[in-house]
Amino acid sequence: MAFLFTMTYGASLVDCEISGVALDDLHGSKGTRPDERETQFRCLRDAVERLASYAFEQQGRRQRERLRIFSKHVKAL
Repeated sequence: MAFLFTMTYGASLVDCEISGVALDDLHGSKGTRPDERETQFRCLRDAVERLASYAFEQQGRRQRERLRIFSKHVKAL
């Protein structure tokens, strides 16, 4: 499962997603229920956006390609 969100890069919107496992890794938890994901994301939004910005700068992005964040990206920091 993944949580979808957008971020801005200049005047452009960037479609992003973060896996549930990556959210749990950021939160230091495991097995968050799907109905709790939005609350978890809101709590971690600043950290997720920093991670997405870093990943965007490192990976670049092709037009119309969604930026995907996985557990391995969280653990690499």
